[in-house]
Amino acid sequence: MNDKDNPGLAIAYDDGTGTQANMKTATAESDANVKIISGILTLDKVPDFGFGTAAAGSTVDLQDNSSVIDNDGNQSGILQVTDSRANGTTAGSTAGFDVTAQLGAFTDGTKNADGTDKAVEGAFTLALQPVQLTTSTNSKDVIQGQKSLAASMTSGGTGSASDTAPVLNLAKDSYSNGAIIAQFAAQTGSPNADAQLTVPGEAANATNASVKSVHSIITWTLTPKAMDKTAASGE
Repeated sequence: MNDKDNPGLAIAYDDGTGTQANMKTATAESDANVKIISGILTLDKVPDFGFGTAAAGSTVDLQDNSSVIDNDGNQSGILQVTDSRANGTTAGSTAGFDVTAQLGAFTDGTKNADGTDKAVEGAFTLALQPVQLTTSTNSKDVIQGQKSLAASMTSGGTGSASDTAPVLNLAKDSYSNGAIIAQFAAQTGSPNADAQLTVPGEAANATNASVKSVHSIITWTLTPKAMDKTAASGE
């Protein structure tokens, strides 16, 4: 700050003369920073999904983007990839990529005899509806003609192709370099059907009334599509 007699304060002085030329300005410095990437493809953000309270055997809409465990997810519902690769020798060409998701088993904190997490009975289904892809969180910054895919995944998947759901599938030159964002975010006070969870009837306690909190880990996988080969010197 620029006042030596009042360290830590930036004071703009008015000497009371009524003359604008006599006014003294105050200045302060802040920071703008960015990490610049080039030639790489990154999975920047993956969303957490909170479905509130659900009856066994019912389907519920996304309530919020909260998380009950420490993980890589964000509470804004954002799935974000950044592509900074130059594809071949054509200026502005992009190569494309895929993002898939796999839903692990739901657990409630109880353990098996061997100490591993015990899976809740029944198969849960997480369904994602197509959402418009954008280059920022401003909904006006759309990537024309591009949406995420309708995806449905069943809990307990092992990562095989049969239980891994495609969420993004962008072809060559269908987008520009930079951020590609799909946002599955619940609006405040309003459930959002962009994401829905179906809870199996078997998840209920068969003998007693109960309330239990369960969660599953979603594994997101980013796979680049091969870039066009750049001719080496002399070829």
